[in-house]
Amino acid sequence: MRNALRWVILTLAGALGIISGVWLYQYIAEVVKRDPLAQYRDRASSNARKEIAVSMSDANVKYYDGARLVAEATVGKVDITRDRQTANLTNIHNGVYYDQKQKIGFTAALGVWNEVGKTFQASNTVHLTGTELDLKTEKVVFQARSSVMLVSGDVKGKFSGGTLNARGLKYHLPTGDFEIGPIYWEGPLALQEGSAPAKKSTIWKIRGESSRQQGEKQIVRNGEATDGDIIVRAPLMERNTKTEVLVATGRVEYFSRESNVVCDKATIYRRERRAVLEGNVTMLVKAKEDQKLEISEVPPLRPIVPESIAAGRPQAPDSDQKKIDEELRDPKSRRKYPTRVLCERIEYWYRKGERHAVLTGNLQARQDLQPDVWRQVWSKEGHYDGEKETLRLVGPAGEKGVRYKASNGDDFRTEWILTSTKEDDDTFENGAMEGEFGMSEDEENEETGPPPPDQKPPLR
Repeated sequence: MRNALRWVILTLAGALGIISGVWLYQYIAEVVKRDPLAQYRDRASSNARKEIAVSMSDANVKYYDGARLVAEATVGKVDITRDRQTANLTNIHNGVYYDQKQKIGFTAALGVWNEVGKTFQASNTVHLTGTELDLKTEKVVFQARSSVMLVSGDVKGKFSGGTLNARGLKYHLPTGDFEIGPIYWEGPLALQEGSAPAKKSTIWKIRGESSRQQGEKQIVRNGEATDGDIIVRAPLMERNTKTEVLVATGRVEYFSRESNVVCDKATIYRRERRAVLEGNVTMLVKAKEDQKLEISEVPPLRPIVPESIAAGRPQAPDSDQKKIDEELRDPKSRRKYPTRVLCERIEYWYRKGERHAVLTGNLQARQDLQPDVWRQVWSKEGHYDGEKETLRLVGPAGEKGVRYKASNGDDFRTEWILTSTKEDDDTFENGAMEGEFGMSEDEENEETGPPPPDQKPPLR
């Protein structure tokens, strides 16, 4: 359970705060409008609209917004068409975009500025570098009118301390809003307490069908994340970057070595270190020998077979039945078999030193030792203490609302049950109890016992 809450970091890489401005096109636009290099134009070919009219080699290009330097680059060659609508650039290198908070470098083999559409396209091995990125792609299109940057192909490299492999980026330059997908990211993510990074970090592998950011909300569809200890999947994940609340909906799945969980909705409050799982919560606590990390189905609880049907099934030999009954009542066998837990809601506090959980809503747990050998418990709610490693099941106040039933005929009710969840601790306590314990014929004989040797059986 504790590991489950680390999936909160399922932000899927925060997404490509890559380039925040259109470089170079304004310089080219000025060249086209003012035509300061008219003396280089070949006036003899004025009838060809697309014919190159101006050529420059090894040009140093700078763009200013007032007195502030916004972008600069060295261009191997610039060709401007006679109609002044297109500028073709070759061998663009040493490019730098100066943002308010960082600077982003860029290189590209080719570039095209279109005056009519106010777009600039860089292509053929485009390389983008910055404080948190080092990315390569084949084509980037900047749309000046909408302030949008488009990457239609693959984008790969380093981002936010990890490795990024994504496709289909649409990035709104002024706001940082974006759409991207599919996306794969691998790298270390520090667990955080509020805004202060914690000391511990781990390598996460995160993928999603698509990712989108709009304002303070980040949305990931069909996402999956793993750190090697857990795997988390959900059709929809929404994270508020201001409140640090993550909401996953759909068929939310969590897999670990010790347990697997499925629910309809999971809400993670990162700053509070609290998680709420709700809606058809089903948990599979694995048997000790089956504890490994893998994606597998979480089977539902099997319904109890009616006694009229169970009575008609073949019975085990008396010797085997005795062993089965003993194992059903042996606390040490709890960890030998998987346990299925069903409830409507689990609220879990996972801050170190305060770990505890409350399970509510038709809480029940069942173990199947064999196809027709089982034990099951029902209660109003359960309280898990992660620090003491205990589980307490309670019924309504003043009632014997905790019920235990097994295939050997044991059937009793009690006010509460307290059991240890430690590996080598078989502590088990309960409150006032009523009910009955099933007995085999041998157990009944052991209970009554044969008559003493010197005592004759009573006459009938």
